[in-house]
Amino acid sequence: MTWLWVLVVVLVVLGTGLAISEASLTRMTRVRALALVEDKRRNAVTLERIEADPPRYLNAVYLSVMFCQNGSAILVAILAERSYGGWGVTLVSVVFTLLYFVVVEAMAKTFGVLHSDRAALAVSPLVWFLGRALAAPTRALIGLANVLLPGRGLKEGPFVSEADLRAMAEAGHEEGSIEREEKELIHSIFEFGDTIVREVMVPRPDIAAIEDDKCRRSCSSTGTRGSRSSARTWTMWLAWSSRRTC
Repeated sequence: MTWLWVLVVVLVVLGTGLAISEASLTRMTRVRALALVEDKRRNAVTLERIEADPPRYLNAVYLSVMFCQNGSAILVAILAERSYGGWGVTLVSVVFTLLYFVVVEAMAKTFGVLHSDRAALAVSPLVWFLGRALAAPTRALIGLANVLLPGRGLKEGPFVSEADLRAMAEAGHEEGSIEREEKELIHSIFEFGDTIVREVMVPRPDIAAIEDDKCRRSCSSTGTRGSRSSARTWTMWLAWSSRRTC
C-alpha cells in the first residue's frame, strides 16, 4: 500500500509541473522565445522549437494532465476504500479534490503566469519529450474527436493557428464579409507581432542628461555639444527650460 501513496505523490508532483507548463507556454510567444535564444538562456532553443508548433506540444501536455488527474484520483479512492470503507471514499475524494485544486490548479498555474519566462524555460525539456512521445496518440485522439463531431473539425485540436486566421481573412474578403483594408490590417498585425524591437528601433546607448534645475543657458550649452541626431531632443529641452533664466 505504501507504494500506492508514493505513486499518488509522484502523479501530483508531475501534475503540478504540467500545470506550470500549460500556464507559462500559453503566455509565451515565438518572438519572446527568439529573444531568449539571443540572450543565450538555458533551454531557450528547445523552447523556441516548442513555440514553432504549439498545438503539438500543448495537446501532449493536456493528455498528460488528464492521466495525472484521473490516475491520482483513482489511486486515492482505492486507498480510501481499503482504509475507511464506503463513506471514507467520498470524504477523502472530496478533500483530495480540494487540495488538488489549491496546489495544482491555483498555485502552480499562478506561478506559471507570474514567472512565465523562467517557468517555460524550466519545463521545456519535459514538454518537448512529451510532445515527441505522445505525438501519435494525441493525433489519433484528435482525429477521432473530429470524426465524432459534426462539421469539418480542427486538424490540430482546439487551436486556431496564425495560418488559420490568415486563411479566414482571405476567405472573408473573397466573400465580401470584410473590406480589403481590414484584410490587410489583419495580416499586418501578425507581421508586426513577429517583429523584434531592435529591427525597427535605433539603439541609443550613449545619451547626455541635464539636471531638472538647470537654466536655459546651461541647456543650450549642453545641447550644442551633442550630436546632430539629438537636435530635436535639445529643442524640447530648450522649450521646457525657456521659463528659467541664469
